[in-house]
Amino acid sequence: MFAFERRWAAAILGGFAPSAGPGLAPAEGEVDWARGVRRFLARASAKGRLGVRVGLLLVVTAPIWGRGRLRSAVHLPPDERAALLEELLAHRFFVVRELCLLLKLVACMTLFTAPGMRERVAYDPPAERRLPVVREVA
Repeated sequence: MFAFERRWAAAILGGFAPSAGPGLAPAEGEVDWARGVRRFLARASAKGRLGVRVGLLLVVTAPIWGRGRLRSAVHLPPDERAALLEELLAHRFFVVRELCLLLKLVACMTLFTAPGMRERVAYDPPAERRLPVVREVA
């Protein structure tokens, strides 16, 4: 990933889970968004990698082509960025909606890499309820 893609990923994916507010929102710096995108890109197909990169470019430039503002989504305040993402998820063009949804999926997968988030949503069962791991010996 290029450095600008890491900056875009941190800003855009973080917009799907804004930190301002109570509840399940991640704390500032709790989730490494760029690392999550790198992990996804390392395991994705060529189409998936292209989709994420085009999706990031699309969202970053959305204020320019969608609102006529001469600034990128990276430079918007967090609440405006979250509102922009909501608009793009309901956009009239299918490709815009789907690329934004792909980014939202990457954001969700990245959220669950943070131990604090997994704990808050009780994602992992308690140790006493976990099934034992059985391994075959060859």
